[in-house]
Amino acid sequence: LTQEGFALGRKLFYDGRLSKDGSIPCAGCHQPFAAFATLDHDFSHGFNNSLTKRNAPALFNLAWMKEMHWDGAVAQLEIQPLSPLTHPDEMAENVDTVLAKLRADTAYRRMFKAAFGTPAITRGRLLKALAQFTGSIVSCNSKYDRVKAGREVFTQSELQGYDVFRAQCSHCHR
Repeated sequence: LTQEGFALGRKLFYDGRLSKDGSIPCAGCHQPFAAFATLDHDFSHGFNNSLTKRNAPALFNLAWMKEMHWDGAVAQLEIQPLSPLTHPDEMAENVDTVLAKLRADTAYRRMFKAAFGTPAITRGRLLKALAQFTGSIVSCNSKYDRVKAGREVFTQSELQGYDVFRAQCSHCHR
């Protein structure tokens, strides 16, 4: 993890050129203001105004997760972006085309050199840069964290929600 790798991953995360028509960045579905999830939609919006099969999960604490996606289909942070990048209902792009777009941009060549020592823009480096950014999104000092540390208490409504979570969700979502 380096500052340069994080900066590159952040730039990529917000760049619509990773999608087929250039309009859908990772941040389009993983909205920063919504815990890097999709807010106010049952399903995320993807390429050509299509709806995805599910809503984008929140992206935080990924560095410690053993499984990604709602179904646990991906077990490595470094390969997680391949699914949304290439899925026809999500970003609908081909990785080789993404690499060609990035190679044509002198700013990206400079950023890849700063992050990795040479300007080579490869699939592995693209994925490592994205992982440096997404793996650095952490939940810390949230109300839940403060409650678990004994510094705060849930409201009655929050406690009811937590009880539902413990009964229905915590077996998968620790």
